[in-house]
Amino acid sequence: MFLEVIRPGNLQVLRGEDARVEVAGKTLPWSFVEIFYDSSESEQRMRPVRADANGDFAGLIPLGERVNVLEIVSSDSSSDQKVRLFLQVTYDPKPLALTVRISEPTNGANVHDAVITVSGTTLPDARVVLNGIIPAPADGAGRWQADILLQVGRNEIVAVASNGDDEAETTITVTYRP
Repeated sequence: MFLEVIRPGNLQVLRGEDARVEVAGKTLPWSFVEIFYDSSESEQRMRPVRADANGDFAGLIPLGERVNVLEIVSSDSSSDQKVRLFLQVTYDPKPLALTVRISEPTNGANVHDAVITVSGTTLPDARVVLNGIIPAPADGAGRWQADILLQVGRNEIVAVASNGDDEAETTITVTYRP
């Protein structure tokens, strides 16, 4: 018997309005999987799921605020063997504050190329626009990048991130000297 949980990660912090997490992983094909949880949001304390022919399984589990301990147990009907894993997941209903950061180039940098790559971080999947016209959407980890054409001399680069009604802005300057 084996059991691997792919998501969520142990000690992961989940935020936002959805107080649920999908527990997904792999075990032996057609195994029975029980996901035990303690949530004040639900009377039920165990979600049974069945692994498919490839051994993949997934179940949506309600979370309570703060720390949640999940116990995942896989068993095979052909034997008495069981495999057990524990995960700790923290749920905070308050979303992170939207910020945007430019990591490259650094503020005040002197560059010698007319086209540079500007990169940075924000919240996952936020919309980022440089100088009001260049899209640089963030990926699932909050990383973004875009190429920008500079004029000779001092250039101001403004990054604006938006996520629904929230907006954050940061500005740097770089000097282009061919």
